[in-house]
Amino acid sequence: MSSKSHFIYEIGIEGYEETIEPQSIFGKFVGFNAYLLLDSTLLISIRMEGEYLFIETSNTDKLPTKFKIWGDAILYYEIDKLRIEICLKGGHHITKDIICGKYTTLE
Repeated sequence: MSSKSHFIYEIGIEGYEETIEPQSIFGKFVGFNAYLLLDSTLLISIRMEGEYLFIETSNTDKLPTKFKIWGDAILYYEIDKLRIEICLKGGHHITKDIICGKYTTLE
């Protein structure tokens, strides 16, 4: 059974922690894996360069138009015709920043 805790939700954008996927280090809980889902209609470009995933979106109220995510925080990402799904490591400082709405912007 899945249990989601949303940190961002808007038409075409969904971000949530999956509360059945806890992460721990040496037995100490550090956080839950998080997912960021973006509809392809919002994406202008996406590319992997060096250690970063660069994302450019159309103007929304919830996301910056250009931001990057450090690859160390990404467990995996999948792109298809409908959307991009990015799975972020639970407890990682980049994941915590994204959940709090702090993105590494490029503007």
